[in-house]
Amino acid sequence: MIKQMNLDFETGCYEEEAYDLPSIGANRYAENAEILLVAWSVDGEEPQVFDVFNNGFPDEVYQLLIDPNVIKQAYNAPFEMAIASKCLSIECKPEQWRCSMAQSAALGLRLGLDNLAKQLGLPEKY
Repeated sequence: MIKQMNLDFETGCYEEEAYDLPSIGANRYAENAEILLVAWSVDGEEPQVFDVFNNGFPDEVYQLLIDPNVIKQAYNAPFEMAIASKCLSIECKPEQWRCSMAQSAALGLRLGLDNLAKQLGLPEKY
């Protein structure tokens, strides 16, 4: 059975040029980034947050990321794919990923999580 994992990485990068992420792009940023936190949920379950910086990367999430039967969903999926590829050495196949930012844009909704939350009447912080 195909599962869906919603995923969000919080990262840090200590290269001075990385502070201007839009101008250098996700792939270049990811080359010098490290994962600090990962948040995920599977099949609509309650989201979990894990402190990667202090505890290492959780095996459960790694196994989900490498499983071809898991659809990975993320807001700005190309960024999450770049981080998974560069920081975790995971081959990210685009057909296994869904980008909720692109889906929002296709529906004519606002871009940016804060703007989208306001438009949909959702709280900005979960």
